[in-house]
Amino acid sequence: MIKVKTIQVVRIISALIFIGCALYIGNYYVERHKYQKGVEELSKLVNNAKNNKETDLPSNEADDKNQGDTNNKEEQSSNTEKKPEILAEYMELYKINPDFIGWLTIPNTIINYPVVQGGEEDFYLEHDFYKKPDKRGTLLLDEECDILKPTTNLMIHGHNMK
Repeated sequence: MIKVKTIQVVRIISALIFIGCALYIGNYYVERHKYQKGVEELSKLVNNAKNNKETDLPSNEADDKNQGDTNNKEEQSSNTEKKPEILAEYMELYKINPDFIGWLTIPNTIINYPVVQGGEEDFYLEHDFYKKPDKRGTLLLDEECDILKPTTNLMIHGHNMK
């Protein structure tokens, strides 16, 4: 009798452990899929903006010239800290997250991610591009790197992005 109860308890515990592991693994793949979908949406925003820029090139040149004149006046009138110039194809991403600083793509690999700089030092190691908690994090340009000063080396932090 005791042996039968022990076997039943072990079966129930084993079943609960199996269900818990299955839920954990399932959650991992669901979260991974959500993350990849979010990055793909950001990538589509960039690609759409690049395509629009190519088709609207003549009108943008005039706008850029006019904008350059106003930018020069603003720079002369204000003694505030310089801000990086945002390329037109990345403007939508910058509107979503002002910490956005660039995009890292390595051809023939799966690496195609936004890069941010700002906030607390480790904030983006555990938050996504939208500043929501996510253990996958976002690629982060080191706080010591200054994008306004030309250099051949920039240190980007990240971790297993799978």
